[in-house]
Order: sequence, then C-alpha cells, then structure tokens
Amino acid sequence: MDLQAERCLLTAKQIMDIKFVIHDHCKEWDMKDKEQCQKRKELKKAITEKMVLGETLDQAKIAVLEL
Repeated sequence: MDLQAERCLLTAKQIMDIKFVIHDHCKEWDMKDKEQCQKRKELKKAITEKMVLGETLDQAKIAVLEL
C-alpha cells in the first residue's frame, strides 16, 4: 500500500499530529539537504504505517524515532 492510500485510513488530526512530530524531531535539520529530506520522508512513512496498523502516535513515535 502506498503512503497516499495509507493516509486515507487516518483522520485529519492524526495526519497533522504526524506532521508535528516529524517537524519537532527534524527542526534542526537542513531542509535543502536532499539526504535529510529523504530521511524525513521515510520517518513520516514509517510512523504512518505503524498508525495504520493500529498503534498510537506515541507508540509509533517511540518505535520509529528511537531506532
């Protein structure tokens, strides 16, 4: 399933919460750095996938960001 299809399974609030978590985690990163932008997208996708599978935002955040 692609990210767009997965996002359809989440509420607008959940999607915004994911964006805020990623923004907070990556706020010191250089957004013009292609490698860091790609990593940011991968983090967002991983958290989204976990939430679609039924994990809470906190559970997904811990699992993904503490790897």
